[in-house]
Amino acid sequence: MNHKRGRTSKLALGVVFLVFFLPFHKSTTAQSFDYGIEVGVGAFNEKWTSDMFPLKGWGKDKAGLTVSIFGAIKHSSNFSTKFELGYMNKGYINELSFEMLDGTIEKGPSFRTDLKTFKLGIVERITFLKSSFRPFVDVGLNVQYVPNDEIGNRPLIFVDKEAKINIFGGHTWNPATLNGNIGIGVIYNELIYIKIEYNQAFTKLLDDKGIEVIDRAFMGSVGININELVRLF
Repeated sequence: MNHKRGRTSKLALGVVFLVFFLPFHKSTTAQSFDYGIEVGVGAFNEKWTSDMFPLKGWGKDKAGLTVSIFGAIKHSSNFSTKFELGYMNKGYINELSFEMLDGTIEKGPSFRTDLKTFKLGIVERITFLKSSFRPFVDVGLNVQYVPNDEIGNRPLIFVDKEAKINIFGGHTWNPATLNGNIGIGVIYNELIYIKIEYNQAFTKLLDDKGIEVIDRAFMGSVGININELVRLF
């Protein structure tokens, strides 16, 4: 299983590394460069699936902070390539429930998972119109990396048919996952923008011992082009 985790992590890192450098085969003539910071909040979640344990479906969304710095190459007034390096506090909330003898469902305790996560990504942005407020669409890829001390000892928690809470450990988690993201937003005077975004993992956080875990996120953020801000002063 460790070999499988290594292949998954290398594939995720390799794809983003390749895509990251693709724009640089073009000439940079007549191109400009923006840089800035983006801050937001996300609703993070995980989907657990297993044929061996009573696990299926998504958990409860968990709110978390997202922060990133970016650099963007503007190929024209409508097309740009954005490179991101960021941090997010992803995870999910596992709400346990118990089926009583009379068939009713009673809520049990909740377990919150917080994962300090680093992100490296590339985004292609298409911007429309020529006005102060310009809508845009983002489509990108990113690798998310969770340090081993954060993810390596995560337990599996579930309720069995006897209403007992069971905790298992020793699973082989993947620290790096490959993700795709799509977003829409609007930018004001090339200075500040707001954006909503959906991020979906393509590779699994866990694929071990009959259990699969994959994650997603809905995010909203505000970004500012620092070089445009500097020009105002």
